[in-house]
Amino acid sequence: MKSKKKFFIIFLFILLDAFLLVGYLVIRDKTNLTDLKKEINEINKLDITKDKFNRRIKTSGDYALVEKTIKNYLTDYSNGVQEVKNTMNDSRLTKILSFDNYTSDGFEFVESFKYLNSTKEEFNKEVDSLIEKSDKKYIKKYIDKKIKDKYYNDLCSELMITDERINSLGETKNTLESIKSKVNKIIDTSTEVLNLLKNNKDDCVLEDGQIKFKSKPVFDKYNELVNKIKED
Repeated sequence: MKSKKKFFIIFLFILLDAFLLVGYLVIRDKTNLTDLKKEINEINKLDITKDKFNRRIKTSGDYALVEKTIKNYLTDYSNGVQEVKNTMNDSRLTKILSFDNYTSDGFEFVESFKYLNSTKEEFNKEVDSLIEKSDKKYIKKYIDKKIKDKYYNDLCSELMITDERINSLGETKNTLESIKSKVNKIIDTSTEVLNLLKNNKDDCVLEDGQIKFKSKPVFDKYNELVNKIKED
């Protein structure tokens, strides 16, 4: 009897521990889910064009994986958008047709052409990548790659692929396409200007802080191209 009683008591303790463990896990899951939704609601208030999304992870376990997946995507996307916007304000690009640049690079414009070509290639590559990342299908593939467990995969999709976010990304995509068009126009037209000057360098003079022309047709073409850049 004593051995049976002892066994029964041990069994009760094991059962109690099991209930406590299950209770702890349930409470932990609910707390993690609450914290996750709260944190995602907070980052949804941030501006993709200027804010930072690499905030401290607030959850644990697989919930942390969901949180990291969302934040990593938004951080990568946001950094890309901000980098693209900065290209428009790049001082070297805005001053590529300045007297100082003409003077420093000379009428062969070796460094200027090199800069314009590399900037255009890198810029278009980044913009096209961001436009692709704006798509709902891309986001779903991104989640599928990062999270294999169905419950957490579905949870991540639920929190990440909302109508509000897809609409916001759609607006950003339109903005990116507009920026792409403007920057390419600036780069291509600037390249035309520099080629014009290079091919007619004997008709160009740098003096008194400005470029002067001996040929009226070259002068007219130069102004036409420069004004084309200023149209936007």
